[in-house]
Formats: sequence, structure tokens, C-alpha cells
Amino acid sequence: MSSNQRVAKKRRGPKAKSISERILRERSLNPIVRIERTYSQRQKIRVLTFLEHYQLLLGTSGTFRTPTQQEAEDRFNIPRRTISEWARKKTEIETAGINTCRRAQAPGGGNETQCWWPELEEKLYKDFLESRGQ
Repeated sequence: MSSNQRVAKKRRGPKAKSISERILRERSLNPIVRIERTYSQRQKIRVLTFLEHYQLLLGTSGTFRTPTQQEAEDRFNIPRRTISEWARKKTEIETAGINTCRRAQAPGGGNETQCWWPELEEKLYKDFLESRGQ
């Protein structure tokens, strides 16, 4: 054997069992539950505006600086990775702004969709009822 050839290291412990030899445990059947959070367009714009325009005082020198994403995370309780994604997609978030529907908290506790054009919504609903009646 030459000095250039590598020798495979022996693995410690017993050899891994094949799938057919393994035992199925009940806990492995439980579904993986991940918390999925969504944020409104208004909340995204609020955080981006904070990052852009808010000024923090630097000590006693009287100078100011813009906040970091970590400080935005602490203030709004939103993961920094999410804030970083929003900062990267800033122009897309700005352009989506006013023409999108937003979710609002209903008095009964559930969510309901509020649209920006209620007159159009009413006309559409009336047209729907007419066509349904026919």
C-alpha cells in the first residue's frame, strides 16, 4: 500500500441495522408540529419603517444611529431571520401594500377579511345573488 492511499477508519460501535430489522416505535408516529406564524402587511411595513426611520441615541455624545435587526426583533417579538427576509424583499412588500386584503380581528374572536373596496364588494355580491336567482 502506498502512502497516498487512504485507509477507511473503522466505525465505533455496532453495525447499523437495516430498515427491515428496526422496530417501529409509537413516538415516531406522532406528527411533527411546527408553529407557523403569519404577519400582516401592516406589521411588515411597521417593522421596516422602524428599521429605516427610527433613531437611537448613542450614549451621551448626542449622536444617533438606526436600529439593528436584533433590536427590531426584541421590540416587535419577531424572529430576526424573518425581519432579515423582509428587509431583503423590501420593494416587494412596499408595492404589495395598499391593494391587498388584510385580516382583522372580528368581534367574536375569529378572523375576517376586510377588503379595501367595500362598494365593489357589495356590487359583486348583488351580482352574485342575481345570477344565483336565475
